[in-house]
Amino acid sequence: MEPTGARGSLCGCSASLADRKAAAQAGRGPTPEVRIDFRLADLPELGVFNLVSSSWELAAELPALAAALDTADVPVVGVLRYGLVEFTTRSGITVSYRRPIVEAGRTQVLAQDAVRLAA
Repeated sequence: MEPTGARGSLCGCSASLADRKAAAQAGRGPTPEVRIDFRLADLPELGVFNLVSSSWELAAELPALAAALDTADVPVVGVLRYGLVEFTTRSGITVSYRRPIVEAGRTQVLAQDAVRLAA
């Protein structure tokens, strides 16, 4: 945390994700660290894989994902894909990146860039 003198003290994080993101951008709060353990649905014998992400969008989707997993029969088959995000900043800089998207219970035909998961 910045300033250096604030390190080690509680950030006073709000319950609102928007407020937490603003605090993180100001150097006064943590960024998300989402950890999801999964197996590949088509090759479960390969073991457990971990997805670790600092995506604010994925952090916002976590409550719905957790609810879907809690109410579903086990095992749950889902999809992991990386969606393209593109935008232009106010100063005219073009930004593009890929963000993780996890969808539980999805069984439709997969896009080429998607992986079937079993949780």
